[in-house]
Amino acid sequence: MTLTTPQTIQPTSHRTPYPLAGKPTPGHSGTRVRASATAGHPGGSAPLRTVARLPIPVYAASSYAIPLALGTALALAGVLLFPDSLTTIGIGALGGLLAGAGARFLLKRLARGATAPPGSCELPTAALWAYAAARWQAGAVPAWWLPTLALLTWFAVTLAVVDLRHRRLPDALTVPAIPIALAVLGVAAITGPGAALVHAALIGSLVFGSFHAIVHLCRPTALGQGDVKLAPSLGAVLGALGPEALILAPLLASATTLLLHVSCRRPQWRTGIPHGPGLLAATCLLAMFPANF
Repeated sequence: MTLTTPQTIQPTSHRTPYPLAGKPTPGHSGTRVRASATAGHPGGSAPLRTVARLPIPVYAASSYAIPLALGTALALAGVLLFPDSLTTIGIGALGGLLAGAGARFLLKRLARGATAPPGSCELPTAALWAYAAARWQAGAVPAWWLPTLALLTWFAVTLAVVDLRHRRLPDALTVPAIPIALAVLGVAAITGPGAALVHAALIGSLVFGSFHAIVHLCRPTALGQGDVKLAPSLGAVLGALGPEALILAPLLASATTLLLHVSCRRPQWRTGIPHGPGLLAATCLLAMFPANF
């Protein structure tokens, strides 16, 4: 009896293995995922289908606009219709809870790998919206500034939570924030001080964004790309507040980052302390206490 050596069958070169779900091949706009049904296919292999995806900034803007608009509308309507102080604060807190819950839901869909624990977005947003309502009730904040303040604090809480937990700022939030911030400030200009507010916001966005871009180019390790993408939207708000805010914000942000470095040590911060929370906190502080309105 003659023994034969088994031959190794080489795979054909024209068959390229498909990538895993969530990793599109170069030149493809969609992501190849396996279909759930395998019945009726030889060997149990399932066909592959291509799922088209919208560009992240467009999809993000269209997705989180709905819950944010509902929460903001509810809070503002309650604040204006029920002038009693406790009712105003309560409605502001309720709107913040809804907006914070929407933020956590959208993080799961838009920012891959970015998660937020229950209550991490809801409670801070509710507290900030309630305090903003109280500030309006006391006459310290004009009514036309409330939508900008609500939008800013919602973005700030959501992005700060992600940056503190994962040390990154998702493009799905930072990129659409620029046109959204300018649009909200445009509405504020119509109902408030006029076109001068929009001009100041545009200048602030350009100056603040350029400053952080230059810092990143000179020292990439000192400032991340996410901070550079975040700066124009924050600069628009700071520009509307006045030139003093554009000067104070970097100083307050640096002080906050230094405080994080001294007080908190987390394993994921070994390569650097996130600077995004400092920028967001400084902008929220200056927006909550406007000096020129």
